[in-house]
Amino acid sequence: MVFIFHLIGLTKPCAAEDCDREFKPCRITAKRQTPGDMESQQYRCHTCANIATLNRSEVRNTISDKLKASHADPKVKAKRSAAAKAAHARPETKAKHRAAVIQGMSRPEIRERISSNVKAAWTRPEVKTRMSNARKAWHARPESKAKHRIAVKASLTLPEVKLKKSAYMKALWQVPEERAKRSAALKAWGARPEAKAKRSADAKACYARPGMKAEHRAALLAAQARPEVKANRRVAMKALWQSPDYREKLFRAWVARSEARPEYPSYYGSKVKPLIRQRANYRCEYCGRTHKSSDVHHIDHRTLHNRPENLIYL
Repeated sequence: MVFIFHLIGLTKPCAAEDCDREFKPCRITAKRQTPGDMESQQYRCHTCANIATLNRSEVRNTISDKLKASHADPKVKAKRSAAAKAAHARPETKAKHRAAVIQGMSRPEIRERISSNVKAAWTRPEVKTRMSNARKAWHARPESKAKHRIAVKASLTLPEVKLKKSAYMKALWQVPEERAKRSAALKAWGARPEAKAKRSADAKACYARPGMKAEHRAALLAAQARPEVKANRRVAMKALWQSPDYREKLFRAWVARSEARPEYPSYYGSKVKPLIRQRANYRCEYCGRTHKSSDVHHIDHRTLHNRPENLIYL
């Protein structure tokens, strides 16, 4: 029947759904039909017949085994890799491949199959190492890094992506080992000089924007007013003060600030102090009694502000 259609040049519509192509049946077409199609004489075109054939698991497994066996040969692997790179270098091929991938990923069964295959592959250490090295090499290229940053920023503008990422990160931070791992990675990254310089420059640029400082201050005050934040902060500070290294660090910072203060003027001890003592009649201006340890102090703690109204005898 198929041969007769081919000889007389008649065309038949494709029997597959969502396909409006017409074709001339031939022996090759007949070989690619499923048994049900052959019995009903409802033939599919070459493209739909190929898709129907590839959807059969035994056919996919056979093709996969043959491709794996051929890829074991280095010459074949290099030849196919060069051909694929040359094809992807053409804009029309790249656009066609991208459209086909997007169309395929829109089908739930395709997404589920790819997800299960990737998860199974990532359980093998050699695949994990190879993929990690390839990703690092790709991110090391400036153009790839810039392209990825633009794509991430564009995706984060979508509300559903923001909510999904927020929920995922919150769930991830509840796992203690994952939290410790990420915390250690952040600390190691922040300890690098180039990271410190970059964060400092970004913070300065952010604070230079009008209204950013007031907005940040309002957000901090609002967060600190929450009871759970207060409780967590109190617990963290108590734990921090138990560390001798932290207390020593604060003491050294206080000493450095004290040494950095400007010294008193040369006339402060010989002229200013005696005047303030005489004004107070050598008595503490707070309690009215005489103390051996009493001395002249600055009310606003500014050593160069030596006007009488800023000085007090305590």
